[in-house]
Amino acid sequence: DCDLKIGTLTILDKWILARLTDLVLEVTSSLEKFDSIVSLKLIEDFIIRDLSTWYIRRSRDRVSVYADEKDRNVSLSVMYGVLVTLSKLLAPFTPFITEEIFRNITNEESVHLQNYPKGDKSLLDEKLIEDMSSVRKIVELGHAKRKEFGIKVRQPLAELTVNNLQFTINKELKDLIKDELNVRKVSF
Repeated sequence: DCDLKIGTLTILDKWILARLTDLVLEVTSSLEKFDSIVSLKLIEDFIIRDLSTWYIRRSRDRVSVYADEKDRNVSLSVMYGVLVTLSKLLAPFTPFITEEIFRNITNEESVHLQNYPKGDKSLLDEKLIEDMSSVRKIVELGHAKRKEFGIKVRQPLAELTVNNLQFTINKELKDLIKDELNVRKVSF
C-alpha cells in the first residue's frame, strides 16, 4: 500500500517494505478471526523491533544532511509510506492519535476516510525476510561476543567467522553485518 515511484531501493528498504506487507497480511488475518490482541502484538513488535530498532537506526546516516540526496529521498519516501500505512493499520485501535499522525504527515482530511491497507504482495519477499532475520541474529551474537570480551564496537576487527550456518548471503546483507559489527571481512 506504499505507492513508491522513486529511485533505487536498498536491501534495507526492500526488507522493511516486505515486512510491512507481511504485517498487513498477518494483522488482517488476525482481525478476520476477531483476535485484536494478536494484531496489536504484531504491530507493536514491528514498530519496536523492525522499524525503530533496525530500519530507522540503520538508516540514520542515509537521512543526514551529508548523505546523497537521492538516497536520502528514497529513505524518507520509504519511511513516509511505512508511517502512512501504519497509521491506517492502527486507526481502528487508536483512532485519535492515528488521526493526528495521518493528518500531520499527509495533509489529508482523515485516516478514517481512507481504505484499510490490503498489502502489496509484489513487495513481499519471504526469503529476504528470513535472510534479514538471520543477519540480525548474527549481529546480535556478534555484539554479545564483543561484550563478552570487552571489545567496543568502535574498535574495528579484521574478520568475523560465522559457523554452523547453512545459507547463502548476498553482498548487501554481508555489508550490513560488516558495518553493524565494524569488521572488515565476514566469512561463513
